[in-house]
Amino acid sequence: MTGSGVVVLVAPPGVDLGAVAAGLGARLGAAVRDTDALVAAQAGQSVADLVLVAGDDELRRWQEQVVVAALRDGPGVVAVGSGAVEVAAVRTALGEVVADGGTVVLLDLASDVAARAVLGAGAVPGLGPVRATWRQMYDRRHVLLEQVATLTVPADGATPDQTAAATVVALAGRVPSS
Repeated sequence: MTGSGVVVLVAPPGVDLGAVAAGLGARLGAAVRDTDALVAAQAGQSVADLVLVAGDDELRRWQEQVVVAALRDGPGVVAVGSGAVEVAAVRTALGEVVADGGTVVLLDLASDVAARAVLGAGAVPGLGPVRATWRQMYDRRHVLLEQVATLTVPADGATPDQTAAATVVALAGRVPSS
């Protein structure tokens, strides 16, 4: 583990963040906190349903509460969904993790790979506006993800297990073992 014992995983949409976090936690012998799962458990509905029923603002409120608490909950691996970085308090809490010696790892996907993962690979008539809106969201979040990250691990074309293994190697090359 790193300094404070906290490794935070962030990624654009399209990365199976929960599966990577589980694999990384198993490899490091660390507790795993998946903030999307925590939001769903506390809100009583999935993140997708929360957005559909209550909207993005309500999801961000839940993310702020849950993510900040998870980041302060001691050593382990914390998976933080991409939308949470749009919340200023979450970015501040991520900065505190880094200041305390933790690491924020960006599991990076190129925009075209992420779009295929989220929207599908086929050319579907009428999805042009959806793809354009999605690309704007990807670009906005990716800038924030890069700002909070202290380490980047490419996830293009990799399984969650391969990404977890690559993250262990990247962490070992960057931070002395404790």
